[in-house]
Amino acid sequence: KYAREGLKHLKSLRSLSLKFNRCEEVTGEGLKQVKQGVKNLKLLRSLEMSLHDCECIKDDGLKYFRGSLRPHVLLRNLLINFNQCKEINDNSIQYLRGSMQHLYSLKKLDLNFHNCNNFTNEGLRVMKNEVINLRSIEELYLQFPRCKLINDKGLFHINEAIKNTNDLKTLGINFEFCEKVTNEAMCLLENSIRGLKKIQNLGLYFNKCSGITDNGVHSLKEAISDHRMLKTLNLCFTNRHRMRFLNYSKSNPVHLSDKGMLDLRESLRYLAALKSLMISIDPCQELTDQGIQRSEERRVGKGVDLG
Repeated sequence: KYAREGLKHLKSLRSLSLKFNRCEEVTGEGLKQVKQGVKNLKLLRSLEMSLHDCECIKDDGLKYFRGSLRPHVLLRNLLINFNQCKEINDNSIQYLRGSMQHLYSLKKLDLNFHNCNNFTNEGLRVMKNEVINLRSIEELYLQFPRCKLINDKGLFHINEAIKNTNDLKTLGINFEFCEKVTNEAMCLLENSIRGLKKIQNLGLYFNKCSGITDNGVHSLKEAISDHRMLKTLNLCFTNRHRMRFLNYSKSNPVHLSDKGMLDLRESLRYLAALKSLMISIDPCQELTDQGIQRSEERRVGKGVDLG
């Protein structure tokens, strides 16, 4: 109520960040009040809504959130954070249908459903239909770590969502700890990434995805080497978090060997614009001196860290 009353007077507001993280008593009724205030901010360019670890947010919460998006045709940046809102599920996502189809000016979209355990491939299918409409999008972050019901079929929907985003310059995809994701998902991503002609920053995070092996890395090789203007590259297959640049790593139970390092070398051949490169192999149970030598032969960029 207080948020609604305060916001309704801010007619010239361009940027709004609403963070209710770990507010255990916030429910859909609270978001209904927020919606009433936000929908009147017709000049809004940037909107962040964070409900990290708000366990009482259920289906009705997304219904009201959808209503707060509809009037904002000028919106350029949108961040939605439902990290650890464990009541969010596929039925909840249905409320987002049609919520973004009018966001013609949107340049940046960040969707975070970290640890929403009831989120499945069907939820990604609904999300796909929203992202497809964003023809002007330049930065896209799709984060679904620890959504353990998602498998390769879910990555098919991600592939369909991004393959027509012709102006995309930055892409981040995070499916860490999604143990049902395999090499097949890497094959799907290869096709869509190759079509991103303007991509400059690419991050693919699949830490602890035990179904990804050397063959998965091989699938990405050609897609990566096609993008000669790539400046930042994050490929994470390890149990570490928040790696800054390029991470090819073999971490139990992910398996990367000398074969994977050979593909790494070939991927880097044309990346003359890459600014920084990090290779992390941890632990090194299947990597030998020969694999290290191969990676050394193709070091690129202004900063290189082999650790």
